[in-house]
Amino acid sequence: MTIEHSIHTPAAVRTLEDAFAAQADAVFGWLANSEAVFALLLSPDGTIRARNHAARLALPAYRAGGAVPKLWNYLVCSDTEHLRRRLSESDSAEDASFLLNLADGQQSPVTWEARLLRCDGTFLLLATPERRHDSLFQNEILRLTNDLSMAIREAAQKNRELTNANHTIEMLARTDFLTGLANRRMLDETLPKEVARAGRLNESLSLIFVDVDRFKPINDQFGHKAGDQVLAQLGTIFKSQMRSYALAARFGGDEFVLLLPGAAQKEATIVAERIRERVAALALPEYPGHVSVSMGIATLATGETGKELVARADQALHRAKRNGGNSVEVA
Repeated sequence: MTIEHSIHTPAAVRTLEDAFAAQADAVFGWLANSEAVFALLLSPDGTIRARNHAARLALPAYRAGGAVPKLWNYLVCSDTEHLRRRLSESDSAEDASFLLNLADGQQSPVTWEARLLRCDGTFLLLATPERRHDSLFQNEILRLTNDLSMAIREAAQKNRELTNANHTIEMLARTDFLTGLANRRMLDETLPKEVARAGRLNESLSLIFVDVDRFKPINDQFGHKAGDQVLAQLGTIFKSQMRSYALAARFGGDEFVLLLPGAAQKEATIVAERIRERVAALALPEYPGHVSVSMGIATLATGETGKELVARADQALHRAKRNGGNSVEVA
């Protein structure tokens, strides 16, 4: 199943990967053992990172303990400079062929007709002995080049889709579906990090605990549709009144926590009052009554933990509710 061209279910990802791997393994397995097609995996500087059976027959074995050789060690004249340029240019074409003359010092140079494929930061060089009049053989190497190029592109596409799918799953696991805010799990992961960061940088950190006043009667009298609309509108208001790096999370039920990095008590109070005023001005089609919230604010003290910060904000919240609601109290 795909959503916006991205794989969305882990099972689908595995199925596509398996299908692709079966096809790619056959192509790459044939190439690794081929005696007819010369293949080298090259770094941009020409270092030979890997070679297939035909290349091992054509080039001498590496000396034990010696430096990994570069392709330049075996080239004589021909398109050497052209190949150097193509390895160094990020936008080099991959379809044009060129000639290479190879010699290992023990036999006469051999001319190879080669093609170059880009492959995740490296280059795959494919070559065959030059056969200008063997059109069937040239068609075969062209077909192989096209197959490998397609396999490389498909592998890159599947990796991108898998990355997107994992990102989507990760976001869903940390997001409250109804409000679009972070969920309790995300809050529990973020709070200790922000407390540690505030202590390390000697910065302020404030937390606002929010609770909807008389939320149960809204559900009881007008149904859960009305209650859901109230919560969803609160999520919209929170996001509109907070900086992009702040965190608004649904703590549970009709309770929310707003985490304000870098904000001292005065700034947190201003944010809370703006939110309180906008909630009080809400007009909802599903709920004709008045909506209000109570809020408690706590600013991180030296040596205080995240749980202690939440507890102090919660105490201030309960004081606001005891005072009649629709108000902001500071711990």
